[in-house]
Amino acid sequence: MDQIECLDRLIESNKDGAGWFRIAADESYDSPELIGLFNALSEERVEYAKQCAEILRSLGRAPSPPLSRIVRRAWRDTRSLVSKEAKDLGTRIGSALSLDAATLKEYEAALAFSWPADVRAVLERHMREMRAADQRLKSFLPPSAHP
Repeated sequence: MDQIECLDRLIESNKDGAGWFRIAADESYDSPELIGLFNALSEERVEYAKQCAEILRSLGRAPSPPLSRIVRRAWRDTRSLVSKEAKDLGTRIGSALSLDAATLKEYEAALAFSWPADVRAVLERHMREMRAADQRLKSFLPPSAHP
């Protein structure tokens, strides 16, 4: 995997996260505070995807085309899972933490490359903010449910 592929993967992971958090917010009608957090995280991930796309363009490349039909179908299945099976708070937050863990691995892979200082700073900031968001998510869990 090269730097371009890493950035493409970060763009897609952040877009996926934005969509997941938006769906979760729509389905979290039991907690206004959690709805607000999910909406904020969705907006944050949209911004991360945009920033990664800007980095890619600064390298003279354009982001890969939108998701294929097969992947879009998988996304619809994910939406169904979020809305039908993840009604309880613990499951919903656990799913969010798993999604973030996968995205953080993509960031770690990207940071294994040599980047200009400004690019590295953006990627590291995204990781820090995602880890802080995970702590906010965990704060909604009862103490016995913390991983």
